[in-house]
Amino acid sequence: MDREPVLEVIDSWTGDLHGAPRVAVLSGMAGVGKSTTARRWAHRDATRFPGGAFYVDFAELRREAGEDISAGVSQCLRALGVEDRYLPRSLGELSAGPAPGA
Repeated sequence: MDREPVLEVIDSWTGDLHGAPRVAVLSGMAGVGKSTTARRWAHRDATRFPGGAFYVDFAELRREAGEDISAGVSQCLRALGVEDRYLPRSLGELSAGPAPGA
């Protein structure tokens, strides 16, 4: 499968990582290649992520707490140092880009 167009879109979302932090969220049905695409993108320039990787076991979240994927996104944002008081409540807000003019 040619993932190059998707990888280029992810590059455009993340922009210059030396500026403000950015988050890209890949979503889709099981088995469509989200994890493979994310790994391929991260491995293209691993120097951008020295020692950095997030792994969220969503099956474990659902089994233990009945949580939706918002809990996993929140875990990643907390790992980046975002305090709970700044975490939005909905998945849409958690995964949205910065507000216009921000």
